[in-house]
Amino acid sequence: MLSILGECYRIYPDGTTQKYKKGLEISDLKENALYKLKDRVYIFTGSHVASYDGAFETEDFMRKMEKTHENVRFLSYFPGQGGNHARNIGVQAAQGQWIAFLDDDDEWHPDKLRLQMELAGTDGEIGLICTAFTYVQDDTGRRQYFCPNAPYDASLAILKENCVGSTTSVIAKHALLDVCGLFDEEMPARQDYDMWVRLCQVTKVGVVKQSCVEYHNLAENNQISWDYRRFVAANDRLREKYGALRAQQLSPLEGKSVLSREALSVARKAFKAGRRDIVCVFARESLKIRFSPEGLACLLAAYLPAGLVSRVYMSLCWKK
Repeated sequence: MLSILGECYRIYPDGTTQKYKKGLEISDLKENALYKLKDRVYIFTGSHVASYDGAFETEDFMRKMEKTHENVRFLSYFPGQGGNHARNIGVQAAQGQWIAFLDDDDEWHPDKLRLQMELAGTDGEIGLICTAFTYVQDDTGRRQYFCPNAPYDASLAILKENCVGSTTSVIAKHALLDVCGLFDEEMPARQDYDMWVRLCQVTKVGVVKQSCVEYHNLAENNQISWDYRRFVAANDRLREKYGALRAQQLSPLEGKSVLSREALSVARKAFKAGRRDIVCVFARESLKIRFSPEGLACLLAAYLPAGLVSRVYMSLCWKK
């Protein structure tokens, strides 16, 4: 008997999940199963799961899953070279017409792919489909709905901001990824946005407005998406790659808005890292470039008591 105290999820071989809000009693430890706890902690059960020196033989377990499930293909490499490298390996090995992505701290709803493929069937010009998602603040349990505002032709809008969302919410035509190139493995952050900029120049975008993804903000500060230093470097690289395109397509005022949002994105990530000094620096930089209510709220939140910061952050400042 194994008792899991508190919220957990069971992950099934087809990618669907079952949520247990009040914990779970597992009586049959011989049944092959995978459970996810908070903060990237996983529990394997089953008669064929082995361990040595405290480490699970993940590859052996996945090889067995691959043999018993015809829709599973397990790709392994060592050493790890970052999320973009892993995505590129998957894209190159994939044989389907559409590519979907799932980050390890996110979850799909069971009908996500069905809804996206139904939309794809209505318009052959669409090659990129994103969905609404639910942001889950794991330490408080607070949930908030967000829906991308990408227009059908997002070639201009995507240069202003990420109007598509994160990789977990997206499916894209395989052929378009071959045309636009793979994920930039030199990007320290905002890798998804970098890809959407390229894709939106060559295809139309569809949006499923129903929430199909759970995006978890973990209580720990070790999520790559919250490392403000990576965002500073990523924004510099984006300006190098797309500065000329932005100058050609955007007005001077729109260009300033982009720079202001980029500074604000660093301030938002600094919140999670607990660096209010950095929040102040980049919030002020954002406001200096162009005034915005979001920039002002971000700066003021840096001086609020800790208990109020998350509420201000969620209501005014949060974007993935």
